Amino acid sequence: SSVKNIETFHDAVLHHSVICVHKGTSTAELLDRDFHNGNFLPTLSETEIFENVLNGKCQVAAVTVNSFELYKETTEGSCDLEVRGGMYSHHQDGIATSVDSGIFCSSLIGHTFDYWMMKMAADGFIEKAWNDHVEKLSSITCADDVTQDDYEFTLEDIGSIFLLHTFLSLVALVLGIS
Repeated sequence: SSVKNIETFHDAVLHHSVICVHKGTSTAELLDRDFHNGNFLPTLSETEIFENVLNGKCQVAAVTVNSFELYKETTEGSCDLEVRGGMYSHHQDGIATSVDSGIFCSSLIGHTFDYWMMKMAADGFIEKAWNDHVEKLSSITCADDVTQDDYEFTLEDIGSIFLLHTFLSLVALVLGIS
């Protein structure tokens, strides 16, 4: 099918275009549920999705906006990729809140994340952090001067992780007792 005729995700399904999806993700599950007759090609990574589109195995990539932007910023030869149409779906999910059922006030985790994420978005922190991340990755070189020390955790890093885990365990214990 011709990519020129595809302007929306529905067009891609209607034209029986090969659509690359990252196998086992919530995006793959959503699309399979909504378009069970879609011509999906499961991949093992988002990088493989983009490579398949560039080499013609797929006409459409079902990926997040962030992964598309990051790939375009960090990969040679990605200039031929473009976004067509709008976002198919905006859904919230994540491993941190996947067991937060919202029953018996257990939605505290989700509400807390929502509050802090909205506050960070309003302050511009999320956009700045994302831009810094993309900038850092887009300037990566394969020089031999990278040392193993650049990737080691410090005692402060590990201590912070344990403090956070202890705090969240105490919150869960208090909520479990009450």
